[in-house]
Amino acid sequence: MKYSKIVLWLFIIATFNCGCRQTIETKPVVKSASPKWAENANIYEVNIRQHTAEGTFNAFREGHLKRLNDMGVDILWLMPIFPISETKRKGTLGSYYAVSDFRTTNPEFGTMDDFKSLLEEAHSYDMKIILDWVPNHTGWDHVWIEAHPDYFTQVADTITDPINPETGESWGWTDVADLNYDNPK
Repeated sequence: MKYSKIVLWLFIIATFNCGCRQTIETKPVVKSASPKWAENANIYEVNIRQHTAEGTFNAFREGHLKRLNDMGVDILWLMPIFPISETKRKGTLGSYYAVSDFRTTNPEFGTMDDFKSLLEEAHSYDMKIILDWVPNHTGWDHVWIEAHPDYFTQVADTITDPINPETGESWGWTDVADLNYDNPK
């Protein structure tokens, strides 16, 4: 009997000990990848082509920058401002995301100096400008098409538009050439 009581008490103590102790796995804290200035900022997306009747950097700067600053906008997020590819263009205006040159501005929006004026004035209001761009593809008349065809996804040795990996079919983005990130170059 004495032995049974000892075993019973040990069982009770072990049960309480197991039941009361809780192990919580904590995940490591991941630091935000955003810069401090963006964490609580008001972001305003701008389509230069459609924001003013003129569709230019200068018209936007002159007509809207101060008003947006007064509204508390901290960051202007400009939809792509780069030249739009002519080759395989969809529609008369083409897609902003079919970029023919990432190093300059769309001449329809103004010159590089016009863009710099917009940037400088935005900075004078302590506003930031971020640019929308897509690193997945280029327009068909981008210089890399001829200079570096190996940068692009190819099917049967022909550069292709983006392909759905599940079906092997085109996504329908025929106005852009797919960059091949599987290529280590």
